[in-house]
Amino acid sequence: MSVKILGSNLSFNKDPYLRESHNCYSYLLNLKSSEAEKLCHKEYKNYKYCRRSQPGYAAGFKPLYKADLNCQEVMKRTLADNPSIKRTKFTKKCPYDTYKGSLVVDPGNDYHYYRQNDEGYWSHKPGYKPSTIYDASGNLITNPELANRNYGQLNYSDFCGHFCVPRQPSKKRMYYKASYMSKPYRLKRNNTKRNRIKRNRIKTI
Repeated sequence: MSVKILGSNLSFNKDPYLRESHNCYSYLLNLKSSEAEKLCHKEYKNYKYCRRSQPGYAAGFKPLYKADLNCQEVMKRTLADNPSIKRTKFTKKCPYDTYKGSLVVDPGNDYHYYRQNDEGYWSHKPGYKPSTIYDASGNLITNPELANRNYGQLNYSDFCGHFCVPRQPSKKRMYYKASYMSKPYRLKRNNTKRNRIKRNRIKTI
């Protein structure tokens, strides 16, 4: 039975720890991690932040740095995590057992994903925030490439492309930490050399 992909499905928004521990990548894939959610209960108390899945972690890539925040690198990581995801064009229809997604980048600052729902319009989940069907201007998203992606502090000016995403969860994967990491890499700022290095790693919304 085909899995429905619905913009009206607000299940990523209801529980605060699920919402905090799942980002646009999780939402694109329509995957939830109970392990990440449980860990969020502990980490949020200490860090006011929870680890979220990042492109490349499932494939064994190291954490993203600001220099990695470009279309080529983030797309490479996305496809390495999920070889079943295939590049496509907006005008080309995806196979029946897949749905369309897209990737955009604010160069050197952040990446972001959108997905097309069975209702026809698109939706996205801005980091720890609730999922939404609207762009930065409050308009319904009918094509992410044409939507307003300028949120002020973050402006996803670079459109990286569309792809077809499998509907079945068993054909997709994500992971919320790099394999060697035991603690969140987004640490509190201080003047130590270690944390100055940490700050060069991205802080995705």
